[in-house]
Amino acid sequence: MEAEKKYCEICYETKSQEYFYINPICTHSFCVPCMKSYFMNILSTREFYSMNCPSQGCENKELMSVAKKVLSEEEYHALDESRFFFILSLDPNTRWCPVPDCKGYSHVTSLQYVSCNVCACDYCKDCLQRWEDKHKCQKANEFHVYMKNLGARPCPGCKNLVEKRSGCTSMTCRCGTIFCMVCGKIIDNNHDGLKCFIGLEDPSYLLILGLLLSPILFPFHAGFYIFRTRSFDEKDDNGKSIYNCKNLTLYFIMFVISPIIVLFIIFIAAGYVIFSREDRRNFNSLLPKTKFFWPLKPFVYVLAFVLVLVLIILGYMIFNIYLAGLGFVSLIKKLCCRKNFR
Repeated sequence: MEAEKKYCEICYETKSQEYFYINPICTHSFCVPCMKSYFMNILSTREFYSMNCPSQGCENKELMSVAKKVLSEEEYHALDESRFFFILSLDPNTRWCPVPDCKGYSHVTSLQYVSCNVCACDYCKDCLQRWEDKHKCQKANEFHVYMKNLGARPCPGCKNLVEKRSGCTSMTCRCGTIFCMVCGKIIDNNHDGLKCFIGLEDPSYLLILGLLLSPILFPFHAGFYIFRTRSFDEKDDNGKSIYNCKNLTLYFIMFVISPIIVLFIIFIAAGYVIFSREDRRNFNSLLPKTKFFWPLKPFVYVLAFVLVLVLIILGYMIFNIYLAGLGFVSLIKKLCCRKNFR
């Protein structure tokens, strides 16, 4: 008798039921090789916050019993230990032991120092240096200043410092929290990404000048946006920008073709609206059916083209007034509240 077969949602293959393991909690089943690859991938990437049932829409996170069945004893021990330390790292009160090769830790208490739970070493809870008489946390202060200069921010979920060297302002912490690297708040429906991109907290004078001159610089906003977000900018360990020929060439190309793209879109969009076949047929049906009216047709087409172009320019002006207003507000906020952000 042929064994019953099941369908795996990961590899999309139909296999014998003996190659499947059913989760006793959510009752979803996947083939053993796929689940083993799933757990090993989580172990290598350390993305334990995403370790839930692979079935679409399932939020079951109790998978360690499944891992124990599909992984070897050594692999399961490595996964369980890494997951345990990951959970500990999400606690802002956890302090790791500074002794080399020691996997001990401790939790912050009311005392200035803590003791390792493995080697019993006493160390400072702030700078993680061994505790001695007349101890000073100079290295801790230097570390916080160093991380602040790099643009690191505490995650609003786990409170751990997170650094981002390039890309957009959105950041996904290893705890799974998605927050803004500018304002430090969780990104949700109430988060205003435009204000964070403009940098109302502490905008640079270069950005403020660009906003105030936006009516002139608008065609170059595509290149300016890439430069501002630094999507191709890299930094070294000291936080200094690293520019190479590829980055500079890309920025120069975007800076040159941006106004051409804007003008092309404006005129092509207006021409398409007026001279498309359907619009022309509908428009001709509204004109008087007389042979003496044909000399006025070019005038009507030109007038319609001009009206569409005026509407586009009007929208462009309103948008630039809004940007210039943001620049003016940013300038006032920077000048009046400068001391508060130091």
